[in-house]
Formats: sequence, structure tokens, C-alpha cells
Amino acid sequence: MIRFAVLSRWHPHADRYANEIQNHPDCEIACIWDENAERGKEWAKELNVEFIEDYNEILNREDIDAICCTAPTSMHKDLFIKAAQHGKHIFTEK
Repeated sequence: MIRFAVLSRWHPHADRYANEIQNHPDCEIACIWDENAERGKEWAKELNVEFIEDYNEILNREDIDAICCTAPTSMHKDLFIKAAQHGKHIFTEK
């Protein structure tokens, strides 16, 4: 089982990617992070998963294998470098 943290509902395809993860038999969404905490909390509630406000907390969790990044493009470099440094797999819409 691959456990994902989905990063942000900013991108127009965020819902579709989250749906694909949830419907794949070998994947699940472990948590949501969003640069807009209110939007992220609402989305996490819709998906019935945990919202984590601190990205570093996600990176330090051993039960999260990968990130699916649908955050603003200007944030990608920092998010990806940190994820790679913590051994997380990275999926993005680019």
C-alpha cells in the first residue's frame, strides 16, 4: 500500500488526482496539506482524512510514502526538495 500526502487543492486537477489515488487498490490518502489551511481542512473533511498544517510533520512521518503535489507551481521546488531529502516519492501534475 502506498500512502500519500496530497499537497493542496490549488490546482484544477487536485480533486481528480485525489480521486484516482482513493480508487486505486494499492494506494490511499493518508493526509492533506494545503498552503490555505481553511481550504485544506475542508478538503480533508470531505475526503475523511487527516489535515496536517505543518509540512515538516508530514515529511517526518514514516507511514507516508509519497506526496501528490497539486500546490501552486511557485512552491514546487521547495516542496520537492524537502520531500526528496526525506525519501518520499513525488507525483506532480507537471
